[in-house]
Amino acid sequence: MQKKYKNFQEFWPFYVQEHKHPLNRKLHFLGTGLALGCATLAASRRRPRLFLLAPLLGYFFAWMGHFVVEKNRPATFKYPLFSLRGDFKMFGMMATGRMNEEIQRILLEAESEADSATQAEQLQTEEFDEWADLDALEEDAEDLPDYV
Repeated sequence: MQKKYKNFQEFWPFYVQEHKHPLNRKLHFLGTGLALGCATLAASRRRPRLFLLAPLLGYFFAWMGHFVVEKNRPATFKYPLFSLRGDFKMFGMMATGRMNEEIQRILLEAESEADSATQAEQLQTEEFDEWADLDALEEDAEDLPDYV
């Protein structure tokens, strides 16, 4: 079950992890760039119908990246505004050469959180094993008379 994000700061690491593949990110960059260019052209030429083409361009390339390359479901379906903001943030970070570093940071954080969760689970298991002391139960069972 997917987590419910309350704000963009919580959503961003999820967004980044959904865009791990470099080709997916490049397709997003291309789609966002074309959408921004189309919107700029529509505004400068005063052609409102041209604005309708902007989201089609953006989504076409982004969804190709998700369905064909990354093989996941675009977050746009569940978080449309956070996804749009994430797309623009990723576009800016790619344009300034900072996105690869951000991906590494997010993936390391996720790995660290997973390690912490695994360690906590192991600790709980160890505590249960100490409490249950299954070896002692087996030894006690050996001392019981055999009624068979």
